[in-house]
Amino acid sequence: MESISIEIFGRRYQMKTDSKENIQQLERHINAELSKLSNRFNELDRDKLLVLFSFLLTEEYLNLKKELESLRSELTVLNAADSLLNDNL
Repeated sequence: MESISIEIFGRRYQMKTDSKENIQQLERHINAELSKLSNRFNELDRDKLLVLFSFLLTEEYLNLKKELESLRSELTVLNAADSLLNDNL
């Protein structure tokens, strides 16, 4: 594991990782999103902004999880239909 220093919204953190590039990509993404939120809600202090960001990320995650479950159900139905069609050929 490699030690890496990252900065998230003005604070430095030391991390150990097997994928330095992945962590740096996450760092850039998080900082970009926090910067957008900060510009939009400039009256919020740092802690409230981080809580808002956490809520938005969780909402996005739960929506994607729900969509994935729906797609898996649809795939199950399609696989069953495909199996029936192949059995009748």
